[in-house]
Amino acid sequence: MTRSDRSLPVVSVDPDPEFPPGVDLPPAELDRRRMIQLLAAGAALAGLGPIAGCMKKPSERIMPRVDQAPELTPGEALDYATATVIDGYATGVVVTTHEARPTKVEGNPDHPASLGATSVFDQASVLQLYDPDRATGALDRGTPAELATLVRQIAGRERLPGLWFLLHPQSSPLIEDAIARVRARHPGARFAFDAPVSRRAAFEGARLVFGRPLEPQYRFDRADTVVALDADFLAAMPNAVRWSRDFAARRRIAAPQADMSRLYVAEPRPTPTGSLADHRLAVRGSDVRAIAAALLAAIEGRASEGAPAAGTGPERERARAWVAAAARDLRTRRGLVVVGDRQPRELHALGHLINQAIGAIGTTVVLTRPALIEPLGDDLAALAAALAAGQVQTLVIAEANPLYTAPPDLGLAVHLPGVPELICADLAHNETSQRCHWFVPLAHPMESWGDARSYDGTITFVQPLIQPLHAGVTLLELLAAFAGDPAPDGHRLVRARYAPGTGDEATAAWQAALQRGLVPGSASAPEAAAVRLSDAERAQLAGPPGDPAPSAPAPSAIELDFEPSPAVHDGRFASIPWLQELPRPFDKLTWGNAARMSRATAAQLGAGEGDVVRIIAGGGTVTLPVVILPGHADRCVSLELGFGRWAAGSVGDGVGSNVYPLRMSDRPWFAPAAAIATTGRRRELAITQQHARQHGRPIALAATLDDYRRDPEFTHEQWQAEATMLAPQFESTPKWGMTIDTTICSGCSACVIACQAENNVPTVGADQVRRNREMHWLRIDLYREGSEDDPRYVHQPMMCQHCENAPCEYVCPTYATQHSPDGLNEMIYNRCIGTRFCSNNCPYKVRRFNWFDFTEDTPRTRQLQYNPNVTVRSRGVMEKCTYCVQRIRTAEIAARKQHRDIRPGEVTTACQQACPTGAIQFGRLDHDQTVNVQRRGEHRHYAVLNELGTRPHTVYLAKIWNPSADLPIQPDPSETLDRSGEDAGRADR
Repeated sequence: MTRSDRSLPVVSVDPDPEFPPGVDLPPAELDRRRMIQLLAAGAALAGLGPIAGCMKKPSERIMPRVDQAPELTPGEALDYATATVIDGYATGVVVTTHEARPTKVEGNPDHPASLGATSVFDQASVLQLYDPDRATGALDRGTPAELATLVRQIAGRERLPGLWFLLHPQSSPLIEDAIARVRARHPGARFAFDAPVSRRAAFEGARLVFGRPLEPQYRFDRADTVVALDADFLAAMPNAVRWSRDFAARRRIAAPQADMSRLYVAEPRPTPTGSLADHRLAVRGSDVRAIAAALLAAIEGRASEGAPAAGTGPERERARAWVAAAARDLRTRRGLVVVGDRQPRELHALGHLINQAIGAIGTTVVLTRPALIEPLGDDLAALAAALAAGQVQTLVIAEANPLYTAPPDLGLAVHLPGVPELICADLAHNETSQRCHWFVPLAHPMESWGDARSYDGTITFVQPLIQPLHAGVTLLELLAAFAGDPAPDGHRLVRARYAPGTGDEATAAWQAALQRGLVPGSASAPEAAAVRLSDAERAQLAGPPGDPAPSAPAPSAIELDFEPSPAVHDGRFASIPWLQELPRPFDKLTWGNAARMSRATAAQLGAGEGDVVRIIAGGGTVTLPVVILPGHADRCVSLELGFGRWAAGSVGDGVGSNVYPLRMSDRPWFAPAAAIATTGRRRELAITQQHARQHGRPIALAATLDDYRRDPEFTHEQWQAEATMLAPQFESTPKWGMTIDTTICSGCSACVIACQAENNVPTVGADQVRRNREMHWLRIDLYREGSEDDPRYVHQPMMCQHCENAPCEYVCPTYATQHSPDGLNEMIYNRCIGTRFCSNNCPYKVRRFNWFDFTEDTPRTRQLQYNPNVTVRSRGVMEKCTYCVQRIRTAEIAARKQHRDIRPGEVTTACQQACPTGAIQFGRLDHDQTVNVQRRGEHRHYAVLNELGTRPHTVYLAKIWNPSADLPIQPDPSETLDRSGEDAGRADR
């Protein structure tokens, strides 16, 4: 219910058959419900005065909306298949709409890139649609202009000299056709494709080995051994959602005697992929190439053990042992090697050579043609050279923001003002559009017609779900205008390509394709590729490990490692408050970026947590607070891109620091720091952790595979029900429950944003986060075991446990929290008076107190995203996870209408639906054949803090590692099991 609905007066009272009108109620029998009814009616009638008796339906006949679609039923949601596109790669999604108002994004189970799951960016894309800072119209040198007139002017021009386009990477077949038409109309027109998070090095590495750019399709579900070289393939690579599901298929262990894959990771800073590694090696980004060269040498028998040039002393010995163990596993077990997009082309070439040497090509790695258009065509450097030479007369910048993201040595800020005609097209005004002559507003993908290819080449449809909120065109329509179309229409262009006929069969096929959201069978076919390196080239590439580049820093120098943000990517999502307030997986930082480093590096700099340091590199200077991150490589500092914007709207402006000026075009990801020094200042961080201790309690359980096989019942004590004085409740009623497998939870946080979108969870801002008042109903606690230099991680999604013996229930003075017959711990908002007794009594600290009316200042456009099936809470009430009770009750109503019981799998919570690995499962506990119930029967299941006798309905499966016998995990008995989450004693919860 919205606030406006709540403000409507109540003018009718249900008749009470026991007490007819005119009969006074005995005071002792005046119950609460009846009293509220009388008070409401009295207040309403008093407010309406003399017009109260005139309120009735008009005598004339009135009609409902005449433009209501035949399939639209008010109050019932509709789902539509479409796609999100990031850096050119499409992910098939299903968007839920209420009265043509998109409210929620889910994965398309029929799409190969999602299989029903989503990423945090997919989930948050719906809020970008309602961004109040979106551009509302076209501008001609700062003056409002008619968009249609502007498009006609563009279409009327031909043979423009010096015409350049700067676009993000594209995969759309329709855009590829439009580019060909633009080149035909404007001979000499050139297109530069570039993004701050570019995959160009990956394609150059493939061309180096195979003679042409190819895309590796990794089959993680077939691999027994996976080696990731600075590759966060579970969270930060184009096909991460699909790869997460495939990797989990070989990682999840259903029984002690079952087999599971083994993961080796070499990376500079902890990542979601690294947190699942059986053996993780912390090395600087520039040293990963030396690791890869040593790995190839060991596999080919050119060295008995790897001798990487990374580090000295203990670091070097750890690297040697890691390389030797990984090489033996790759030789004896079916496996693959995946290289991260940040690494240079030489490392990608080494990855292909390793995969060929172990026989992975054609089995666990399949090569296909790239989905992107011209993956090795002109880039930003080529455009910069043309600008410097004065060869650009008209420049169209679409969906890009080079004045914010471009390396400073390219000189774009100097040369762009000299271009006679600059046209910028984007969703909202940005740092680059402020310098352009024309601004063209782009339509949001949920307002657009179009197409794009997913990572495997599958053609995916983009279809509008809502009429455009503002005037805008799509990139396809803009290119069509440059190709001479005075009135481009995206729907016409898409229909003409994929369903050119006009008969009934063509229409039916077209509608079926839109319903499914993709073109079946359109994935790229495998390509046969042979290594084309000469012996000399191969020897040079795979010879003795050395420095990966002449500019690599000396071992004692401090290196800067740049990384895309898991929250705002490259800065394009800076205007989305959900993502700004999303805790990062390992340090729980929100609302800004920091200089992340190891404790040893911080000691070398004389800095502590929260100290502000000044970093000088590449001709730029940046100040950032320090975050000490256990597991981070020494002698390097990780910097998160995408912050420090000055034209990102009311949400993103001024959040964090812009580190793009530190990047250089020849060293986009790793660069030596010219100087790093403390400033003597401190900054309080908006961080959701306060302590990193578990106080010896068994909260997050874990074991190696060998230990699990020796003692399958090692979680037994954390599951047996404790004695209680409380009476059983509704024992005969089927209960709902959830199971979470921590072995395959990567901490990607897709579930957190999905919960926020589904349940209208507000954001509170950096200041309230600093006061420990964040409102997330679901958080992901991170536990760290072992030494600080080589920690092991467990991600534990934590939400309301829906305890059968809930400690919160019997301390509530107003009975606002109570137990339902089907096992839910319910929260009745209009009873809550905010005593917070329930929060104090909750051992899991999963209740959130709404200190302020955080929705009061929510822009009206963002309110359009609210789920109408979930109450928008006002100030002063407790909030918490409800197991998505609105979805449960909707399914119950549908089942009652059909005179049946709820079917197994009919109810899916938002967090379960979003989870890429399938770690979260939910359902009714009497549905024995469901995955949820079957997992609860596994040996390694346990309940958190079960010794308190709460009998939670959420249970966990202990995390299992699979270390190599050649490189066993050495636990440090002096280390406690640390917790990087919320402190159990935070008093203001």
